[in-house]
Amino acid sequence: MYILENRLGGYITNVNNKFTVTGNIKKATLFKTENKANNVKSSLPKAIRKSNYYIKELSAEDEDQMISDAEYTVTGHTNREDESVTKIKEMLQEISDCEQDLVLKEEMYKTRLSEIDRELSDIDHWIEFYPVSAYDGYRMTKMRKDRLVERRGIKDSLSEISIIRSIKGGQTLKSLNGIEDKKYTPRILTDLFREKEVVKRRREKCVAQ
Repeated sequence: MYILENRLGGYITNVNNKFTVTGNIKKATLFKTENKANNVKSSLPKAIRKSNYYIKELSAEDEDQMISDAEYTVTGHTNREDESVTKIKEMLQEISDCEQDLVLKEEMYKTRLSEIDRELSDIDHWIEFYPVSAYDGYRMTKMRKDRLVERRGIKDSLSEISIIRSIKGGQTLKSLNGIEDKKYTPRILTDLFREKEVVKRRREKCVAQ
């Protein structure tokens, strides 16, 4: 059997005949063939595909653990799916995927901002040290204006990045996915739960060819 996972702890699951993301490996959809898994992988929404899901073949031990685990999901979360929450999760996943890009852009903008500040200082000192003709006055003013406009744009971009990063998409998504992990573990009658779970999970999670 095969599953689709990524390196952020995300797994592909089938909810109401729609493939979406879960943070609980026990809810990951099981595919009978690698080809089936690949077909689903190729058809995932763009926002999910950007999270770099890959096919993982399960060992017999992993498969048995996923299907016959004795843990029982708390009633109220089982088979519950809110379309709005699902869309928000997908958006948060996309934000999480972009966070590293934002860090790199932030560093790039800060480097350029420092360069502009030094360029403005050079212009001011040039004006201070040399006689300034009408042409020089226009040229220096134009140089300062170009850099001040660029500087303002960079500051605005840094403010936007700061606001977006404060959303903490990855952390929020992890907390939301954690709700799915609430479960009940049988105290004594383990076999009683296991008997039903084996049948239920094979029926719900296996995707036919």
